[in-house]
Amino acid sequence: MNVIMDKRKSPRKDITLIVKIIYPSGESQVVNTRDISDGGMFLILDKLARPTIGELVTVELTDDPKNTEVLPSSEAV
Repeated sequence: MNVIMDKRKSPRKDITLIVKIIYPSGESQVVNTRDISDGGMFLILDKLARPTIGELVTVELTDDPKNTEVLPSSEAV
């Protein structure tokens, strides 16, 4: 029997959140998460533009893409 070992340092939590990605150019897009952990989050981008590997973007959590309230944000690579 093959057993797949999860080597993640942080367990993932299946959760859908609305996230705004802001690129260094100032452009942004709103996407959803599939899961999150202390070490990162899985963003559902489908056919949307993806950040370049190593590109520093800002990620803002929001409860509504039209919400202007500033919620927690972080830089991400």
